[in-house]
Amino acid sequence: RTSLRMLLKQLKALPNKRRDDLIARWSASVSLGDEMHLRDVTRSLSWTQLRQLTAAGIEIGSHTVSHPNLRLLEEADRLAELSISRLRIEQELCRPVT
Repeated sequence: RTSLRMLLKQLKALPNKRRDDLIARWSASVSLGDEMHLRDVTRSLSWTQLRQLTAAGIEIGSHTVSHPNLRLLEEADRLAELSISRLRIEQELCRPVT
């Protein structure tokens, strides 16, 4: 897992499309043994899990929709990534994201 996290850190320096394409290809084919795949390491929490965390008093914040390298995006795309993420979380969790 440590090696994969280091790899993912390096992938973030790539252009977003190239990074996403590589991760998608690897996720489908790379086995880490014991039925674990790259997608298992990079998987996000489900909405149900996030609702449970919220109910337990944990604040859920927003960052982006597709986890791009924001420095590589145009301003309009950066704003869309940030605002859509926030709105979706607010809708799913029925509370404001501040």
